[in-house]
Amino acid sequence: MLQISGRALNLSLSILFAITALLIILRTWEYLRNELRIAPRTRARDKFWIGFSMLLFSVMLTAVILFIAAMISSTIISNRAKIAPIDPALFEAFEFPLLLPTTLMGLGVFIVVYPFGEMLYMGQKTSDGAMEIQKWFENRIVDRFRPPFSYIIAILGFIIIYIGPPTIILLVFKMINAQVLSIVPIASFMVYFSWFMTFPIMYLTYYSTIGS
Repeated sequence: MLQISGRALNLSLSILFAITALLIILRTWEYLRNELRIAPRTRARDKFWIGFSMLLFSVMLTAVILFIAAMISSTIISNRAKIAPIDPALFEAFEFPLLLPTTLMGLGVFIVVYPFGEMLYMGQKTSDGAMEIQKWFENRIVDRFRPPFSYIIAILGFIIIYIGPPTIILLVFKMINAQVLSIVPIASFMVYFSWFMTFPIMYLTYYSTIGS
């Protein structure tokens, strides 16, 4: 009987995920190209940023889909192993030792860099926030200062809005039960990750409500 190692299965799954990722990126790219066909493209800079935004959105959407699929399949196999013995090679294959942490770190970097870039963009005198809450923050606070002080205010706003609350949450947890953070090393990362994800979820919910 042919025996397949866990590494071989994991490699096969990685190849399958890579093909799926490529198909999702190409399909999303085609969809965005059709949706943005009337976007201004008079300057080379406009074409670059439109193309870059399309690529970034396609890659991030694909990363989220693959991460969720890998997490679900890995969780199913782990729970199945608790109920009844399974082939160790199958269990090893669905651990995704490279895909899961790499995708999670990539998404983590994106959800930090993107809002930081948005806050810096508000520091420009001629800029305008894309969303109502951003426009309020820019018009009421940031625009009262001239560059470079407007950039400093924008960075302080990023620290207060994005960094401050999860840091306070972790400090409260540490005061209540310091062992929680030591037992689960990824807990601190997940607190920051969850807080940063709160804002895009709020934006999506708000605009989907308006659209409906």
